[in-house]
Amino acid sequence: MNISAVIMMIVSFGITLGGLAAALRHLQLHPDEADNE
Repeated sequence: MNISAVIMMIVSFGITLGGLAAALRHLQLHPDEADNE
């Protein structure tokens, strides 16, 4: 792989893991209360 492919892979991993971390943080701060039946 050339250097641009490695950079793009790192950027895509960062975006994916950052989005996952943001989603988990949002669920911790605002838990989903729809399951309380």
